[in-house]
Amino acid sequence: METIFDLPAHPLFVHAPLVLLPLIAVVTIVAAVRPGVGRKLGVWLPAATFVVLVSIQLAIGSGEALDDATDHISNVKKHSSLAETTRIFAFVMLVATTALWWLRRDRPDASGDDAPASRNPLQLGLMAVAVLFAVLGTVWMIRTGHEGARLHWKDVLPGK
Repeated sequence: METIFDLPAHPLFVHAPLVLLPLIAVVTIVAAVRPGVGRKLGVWLPAATFVVLVSIQLAIGSGEALDDATDHISNVKKHSSLAETTRIFAFVMLVATTALWWLRRDRPDASGDDAPASRNPLQLGLMAVAVLFAVLGTVWMIRTGHEGARLHWKDVLPGK
């Protein structure tokens, strides 16, 4: 998609993942380390993570269309590479949140809602993956947004 209401779609689409990914990452971290919270969120956390992934895909697609429409006037290779990596991190976060939801559904811990002793090794590994990729996804989203802003504003503010 190139335009929305005769405006480039990319600057409009990028705001959703820029806001949603860090927000969902914080919720993912809390839900990963607090199984009770994860169970209460249920399927909503994987669904929200899927929305983040779709918003990233829309931003990437509209960015490619914008790059094609402007005849590649700016060097967007680093920005594109960062965006692709962010998409991968968000996908892994989606897989981890879905797997944690699947493991925890309808299975309360016997020794308390958040007792670490009751977690099996698979669950502990998924928790670590979810937290790691939530952090990495947020860092890469910030890097991607910063690089995109730098590309856009570098000629507007000379000497900066």
